[in-house]
Amino acid sequence: MNIIKFRMDHLYKNHCPITKNAIWVTVFFTFLLFSVSIVSVSAQDISKFKTEKKFELRGAASLFGSYYSTSDSINIMAPYAYGISISPVIKSFGFSMPFNFTYANNKSNITYPFIRLGAAPSYKWLKVFLGNNTVSFSRFVFSGLNTNGIGAEINPKWFYLGFITGTVTRKIFIDSTSTSYNRAAPRFSTKGYAIKTGIKTKSTRLLFTYFSGKDDETSLDYYNPKYNLKPRSNKAIGSEIFFRLGKHISVLSHGGMSIFTRNQYAANLDTLIKASKGDELPEWAKTIEKNPNASTQLTFAFDNALMFHFSAVDLVLRYKQIQPEYKSLGFRFENSDLRQISIEPSFRFWDNKLTGNFSIGFQKNNLSNKQALQNNNQIYSANISFNPNAKLLINFSFSNFGLIVKSSPTFIEDSISIKNVNNNINVNTQYFLHNDGSRSASVGININSQKTTETYENNPFNNSDFNSFYSNIFYNSTISKGLAYSIGLNYNKSKTHFVQLPDKLYDIQSYGVFSNMSKPFLKEEKLILGLGGFINLSGVVNTGKKIAHGMNVNATHKLTEKLNLNLSYNYTQSNVENRSLFQQYFITNLALTF
Repeated sequence: MNIIKFRMDHLYKNHCPITKNAIWVTVFFTFLLFSVSIVSVSAQDISKFKTEKKFELRGAASLFGSYYSTSDSINIMAPYAYGISISPVIKSFGFSMPFNFTYANNKSNITYPFIRLGAAPSYKWLKVFLGNNTVSFSRFVFSGLNTNGIGAEINPKWFYLGFITGTVTRKIFIDSTSTSYNRAAPRFSTKGYAIKTGIKTKSTRLLFTYFSGKDDETSLDYYNPKYNLKPRSNKAIGSEIFFRLGKHISVLSHGGMSIFTRNQYAANLDTLIKASKGDELPEWAKTIEKNPNASTQLTFAFDNALMFHFSAVDLVLRYKQIQPEYKSLGFRFENSDLRQISIEPSFRFWDNKLTGNFSIGFQKNNLSNKQALQNNNQIYSANISFNPNAKLLINFSFSNFGLIVKSSPTFIEDSISIKNVNNNINVNTQYFLHNDGSRSASVGININSQKTTETYENNPFNNSDFNSFYSNIFYNSTISKGLAYSIGLNYNKSKTHFVQLPDKLYDIQSYGVFSNMSKPFLKEEKLILGLGGFINLSGVVNTGKKIAHGMNVNATHKLTEKLNLNLSYNYTQSNVENRSLFQQYFITNLALTF
């Protein structure tokens, strides 16, 4: 209860774009919804409740800890970390209340102890959000962020109404005097609210979302002025439209309009914005954002699709456009400055033994004609799977467009990478020599070739090209008493960077052998042990190669029917430009299901 009180007090003390009175109105509305649902329940046949359990508790919980060490003077991870995670689901008389709680403390000055506590109780067409919940209302406006606040959604028959208010993104506070974390950046927390309403059925959706958010300057006590941190604000409107034109044809459209202010204290002048190619901010936009300034921009995004569905063949006609610098405080990433027109057929033949998905079209950037370079690219993608019998499996995929987003975890700003995919080829084949249920053996080949370009403006390697090639050939076998093993050869070549060597990219080439094995022990296979490793010759291209090696050991012990203990250890040893890089990890996890 103290934890619950802490989170609710925190919500009230940190002001939100909605006033405290509005929060109380929201709370009242939430309880009113509960009352309406209870009244509707009382009007139903009470005998139906006899089949419902009075109380049922299910879920999972885990205790976890880790240890990390490295030979390098720069620690990229905390030496010690530990935490607890609990995710119960309470059910009673048809009500369902999922609940989640996470606490972690990793003793690092770039991250900090954090508590996430949330619940999402639901009954039939009513759902309430309390605390931390990931809510997605609109693809281009409010999507994918873990919001700490309160909200609800109702969907009785065809009517839909949803809302949420609270902290949309958490602050990032770091010790900016630490030279070990130069590449991290602080961030204000963002407060905001979102409302979504409209028509929602299985065959029809006509939904609109409004989002309002702003950075909370008071969330950081101090930060290094070199970061030039400015408080932002945002108003955005999103749409989602879906309907059918007969049995085989349907239409899907996602749209977004964002009025984004990069600095709340910029000069109070009407802005000439890139998105409108020099035109003044329209008068109608000022009814949404009443106080625009010189840093305010208006941008649009949409993704429209006309879809044809048949028993063995589907076809999608897509028109997608995202204006330059499109962004919203309500979602994290989107590849902007893009226009795409594509035809996307797919098929399923021979009882699904042969399946395929394709995309053919073109992409264009520099929509505002203000960049020095413009790309007009033809786009292609194909994904084909062929499984003619129980012995052979072949998968092939090719794409010359896409987006790869990496962030681990989201509150470490310097870990963010957004890469445009220029070319990606992937081939996986596996042939079973025999497979009689208890024993099996197979051989296979995996090949991946990828060319990407870093596009995240705050990444130190922005605009750099990253090319990689990974391949291996393997033999897998499972023999009596559950013993399984694999052995193979690998060849890899990639342009990469090392956190320990942060200022340079390296063309690394490696080749060697790898092997893995696992075996169950004890009665009813309650203990499973695994061992794996590799030995490679590795180094910068056109230089001498040195031995790189690594090993992993893992164990899973089934203590009871619902309680498992997991242990894992791994290390890697390599050399780059005569610099030895050694890293080791130990992770333990006690997991309970109930």
